[in-house]
Amino acid sequence: MVPGPACIGDGDNGAVGCYQSRGGQLGDRFDQEDRRRNIITITAKGRAHLRRLDALVADAQDELLAPLSPGERQALVGMLTRLLDYHTG
Repeated sequence: MVPGPACIGDGDNGAVGCYQSRGGQLGDRFDQEDRRRNIITITAKGRAHLRRLDALVADAQDELLAPLSPGERQALVGMLTRLLDYHTG
């Protein structure tokens, strides 16, 4: 099978785009103003998959953070965000 335009890319992003395009989760088309570029969009199937993943992540976070109160959870997220910003900023 010859890969479609979404399969062309460098590094992991190209591989993920290729996989999801074949799964019907992403659509792609050439940019009419610059035919060297592809415009990647999420399909209805992709949005549904994203909702399922969001629910799984929410369940995992609830299980992991069960001992913390809502205020403690918010404080933890704030501190982790600050650390990430410091180390990536």
